[in-house]
Amino acid sequence: FSDALAHAGDIAGALELYHRERKLTEEFMALNRKTALDALHQRYDREAKQKSIELLSRDNALKSAELDNRRLQQRIWLATAALLALAGALVTLLYRRVRETNRELAESHAWLRVQSQRDPLTGLANRRHFQDVMQAQGVRAGAGFEGALLLVDVDHFKHVNDGHGHDAGDQVLKEMAQRLKDAVRSEDLVVRWGGEEFLVYAPQLSPGQADALAERVLRSVGERPMAEGSEASLHVTVSIGYARYPLPPHELRVAWEQAVNLADMALYTAKAQGRNRAVGIASIAATAAPGLRDIEADFERAWGEGRVTLRQTPGPTA
Repeated sequence: FSDALAHAGDIAGALELYHRERKLTEEFMALNRKTALDALHQRYDREAKQKSIELLSRDNALKSAELDNRRLQQRIWLATAALLALAGALVTLLYRRVRETNRELAESHAWLRVQSQRDPLTGLANRRHFQDVMQAQGVRAGAGFEGALLLVDVDHFKHVNDGHGHDAGDQVLKEMAQRLKDAVRSEDLVVRWGGEEFLVYAPQLSPGQADALAERVLRSVGERPMAEGSEASLHVTVSIGYARYPLPPHELRVAWEQAVNLADMALYTAKAQGRNRAVGIASIAATAAPGLRDIEADFERAWGEGRVTLRQTPGPTA
C-alpha cells in the first residue's frame, strides 16, 4: 500500500503507512520472538523438571542402595558375629571334650599302669612294680642296693591246694598279704613275687632291725591260723631268707638283682633246715665282686667253710 500511495503522489500517506507497516512487522516479530522464547522457556522448564526428577530418582535410588548396602553389611556383621560366636562355642566345646578325653585317657592309662603292676588276687605290688621302683631309684651295680630284702615262702602250699582246694589256697594267699602288710612299716614295700612267694623291701634298716622284721613276719603268719574261727581254718608257716645291704662287715655293694639272689639262697637254706624259720645273712667274707661270685656259686659250702655267717630264727610252733 505504501508503494501505491507513493505512485499516487501521497508521499505523506505513504510514509505514514510505511511506518505503520514497519511497526506492525516489528510487533509481529516481537510477538513471534516472545512466543518462541516462551516455548523455549517451557521446553527448558520441562527438561529441567525432567532432569530434576531423574536426579531425584537417581538420588533416591542411590540412597536406597546405600541403605540396602548398610543393611546388608549389618546382616553380614551379625552373621559373622554369630558364626564367630558359634565357632568359639564349638572350639570351647571341642577343647573341653578333648581335655576331658585326655583326662579320661590319662586316668585310664594310670589305672592300666597300676593294674599292670598289681597282683589281682592279693592287691599287692607285683614283680614288675618292684623292678620299676629299682629302676626309678637308679639302683645299679655301681650305686648298689641299700636296705633289707626278705623273701617269704609259704611252707607246703601245695598241700593246702591239694587238700583243701584252690579257693582255700587263694584265701591263704590273700590273708598272707594282709598279715605281711600289718607286720611291716608304712614305707616298706610288700610284693607278691610269684606263686606262694612274697618279697619285702625295707629301705634304711639296721642289721638288728632286719632281724626283728624277719621275726615279726614269722610270728604274724605262724601264731594264728588262717581263716581263724571258720571250719576251714589252717595253720600255715613260712620260710624266710633275708639280708641287709650293703653286706656286712665290709659293706660290699651289690646290684638289686644280686641282692634278690642272695636272699633267695638264704631262703633255700631255711627250707633245707626244716622250714618255719628265717635265715638271714649276718656277714659275708667277700670284699669284692669276684669273692662274692665264688660264694654264690656254692652258698652251702661257703657257709660250711665260715665265709658266710647266717642267723637263724625259728618260727612259732602250732
